[in-house]
Amino acid sequence: FEASGQDADYIGVAVPPENLPEAFELAKHKLKGINCPIPHKKAVIDLLDEVDTAARDLHSVNTVAFRDGRAVGYNTDILGFAESLSRDGVKLRGKKVLLLGYGGAAAVMAYHCITQGAYLTITGRNMEKAAALQKQLCDAVPGAHVSVFNRRHIPRDIQIVLNSTPVGMYPKENVAPLHYLPHKTEYVFDAIYNPPVTATMKLANPKKTRVRDGLFMLVMQAAHAQTI
Repeated sequence: FEASGQDADYIGVAVPPENLPEAFELAKHKLKGINCPIPHKKAVIDLLDEVDTAARDLHSVNTVAFRDGRAVGYNTDILGFAESLSRDGVKLRGKKVLLLGYGGAAAVMAYHCITQGAYLTITGRNMEKAAALQKQLCDAVPGAHVSVFNRRHIPRDIQIVLNSTPVGMYPKENVAPLHYLPHKTEYVFDAIYNPPVTATMKLANPKKTRVRDGLFMLVMQAAHAQTI
C-alpha cells in the first residue's frame, strides 16, 4: 500500500469456522474487502451476493470485494498460476499435462489447464480423490479432457508437469513426488516456494526443460487480490 501511495491497512484476524457469518457481516460494513484462507474458502460462498465464474466452478473463494453493499467473491490463485505460465511463455492448448495432487491448489491448476484446452492427467496416492477432482472438473467444463492414472502408468508423452502437493517442501526438501520425469517433459511448475529449487525441479534436464517454483504465483495472487 505504501509503495502504491494508498492510505490503507491489511490486517490478519483469526476467525473460528463457527464465527465466520458474524465476522463476515462486520467486515462487510467496515472493510473494502477480505482474503479468505483455509478453512473458509468454501464456507464463505454461501454468504456472497455474487461469485466469479472460476471461483464458482472451483467451489473456492479467496478474495471478497465489498461494493455498494454487495459482496463479490473471486479466486485469485488461478490468476497467479496463469501469470506464472504466461511469464514463461507456456501455451497450454493441445499440450499433455501431468498434475500431481488433487487438493485445492491442484483444482486451481487443473481448471486453468482444461479451460485453456490442455489434455490433463491427474495422479497421486489416492485414486478416489483424483477421480473426485476429475468429476468436478468435467461437471464444470463439459468436454474437458481429463484422465486419471496411478503413478506407475503415467503416459509417456507428457509435456508439462505440475506439482500441487507439499512433497518436497522444507524441511523435507530432498523428497520428490516422482522418481523421474516423462522423457518429453519441456516445462515443470512446482507450487512450492521453499526451497526455491525443489526436488521435482531438480529432476528436469536443464538443457531442454524450463522450471518455475511457486513464489511468483504467490505474489501475483496477492497482487490481484489487492487490485480487486
